Amino acid sequence: MVDNLGISFHGIELIMDCDLKINYGTRYGLVGANGCGKSAFLNAIGFRRMTIPENIDIHILSCEFPATDLTALQAVINSDDRKKKLEDELEELMVELSEMGGSNDEIERRIDELTVELEGDGNNCEAQAGTILFGLGFTKEMQQKMTKEFSGGWRMRISLACALFKQPNLLLLDEPTNHLDMEAVIWLENYLSKWSSSLIVVSHSQDFMNTVCTSMLHMTQKRLKTYNGNYDTFVKSRNESRIHQQKN
Repeated sequence: MVDNLGISFHGIELIMDCDLKINYGTRYGLVGANGCGKSAFLNAIGFRRMTIPENIDIHILSCEFPATDLTALQAVINSDDRKKKLEDELEELMVELSEMGGSNDEIERRIDELTVELEGDGNNCEAQAGTILFGLGFTKEMQQKMTKEFSGGWRMRISLACALFKQPNLLLLDEPTNHLDMEAVIWLENYLSKWSSSLIVVSHSQDFMNTVCTSMLHMTQKRLKTYNGNYDTFVKSRNESRIHQQKN
């Protein structure tokens, strides 16, 4: 919950004195007139330009994956922060054990736990990362190609795969279907319709919004208003509200 939210861009006020409440597990579609500041709003949240509790893990899809020597599959697997933390802890314990002369029951027990967990995670992570990449159009052969071998559009798909793989508490997507073919769009719709944490997405596709979203955030007149339901429900509710206002 953010109270009295205000967002400006290059001196232009986009949102003023609004309360923002994002419920966990709700998938929001962000709508508003072109130029109203939807992308700036997502960036303000994604780059924490407002007060957001540190325990909330946020990921914004902002740019294509860099051109590196990592394979597409490695790039997605490496985006898992939890796995890296386990690996870092294991490395630190190995160093500590070595400095102690190679014998400590407690440290050795934790090393065994981490090793088993990482081995299990490694197999699961590779399968999960491969499934996401395949859904986004990467064949088995393409998953083994280095990211520097892909065009910008395909590296954007890799960034999207990383975002989905990380499963943050709050995922922010700005026109995620721009670089996707129809088959990948349909796969992404189905995948996000089962997204269990929070999501805010901007999309020009009404069908995409209807399939994915459970609530809508409407940016209008420098305000934010929340509507329950998908895009069609939002349009119906807004039209009914206009008719009611005209009668009064």
